[in-house]
Amino acid sequence: MKAKKENILFYVLLVISVILVIFSIWLLSKRPIETRILDTKFMIGSYLGLGVTNKSILEFGMIVSGGSAVRRVNITHNYKFPVKVEILASKNIADFISIDSNLTIMPGENKSIPVTVYAIPNASYGTYSGRIKFDFYKA
Repeated sequence: MKAKKENILFYVLLVISVILVIFSIWLLSKRPIETRILDTKFMIGSYLGLGVTNKSILEFGMIVSGGSAVRRVNITHNYKFPVKVEILASKNIADFISIDSNLTIMPGENKSIPVTVYAIPNASYGTYSGRIKFDFYKA
């Protein structure tokens, strides 16, 4: 009787271990291989303004209410396999940003992705800043 309980316990622990290994592999496959964050800044006002080109920030300058501005983000693909790119703007600027949020890039391919800021009509004048996150996954 004791041997039978030990066998059952062994098989239960074996099943739990297999499940944990499979779950760990699944979790690791869902993690990005790389993440890049791009600080983003724009202003909404009553006149047009220019943004200063700066490689460390995606700046749009002053946009009039109801208007828009476009900047391009260049992605250089250095992996030997296709990558899926998921793009997400931080909550405080997400309503103003339009960007292709999912794309796949092949090895050796470079992409220039348009990022558009729309100054929503009746949005408050002022400076808006946030982040755009680029998560790279093995496709």
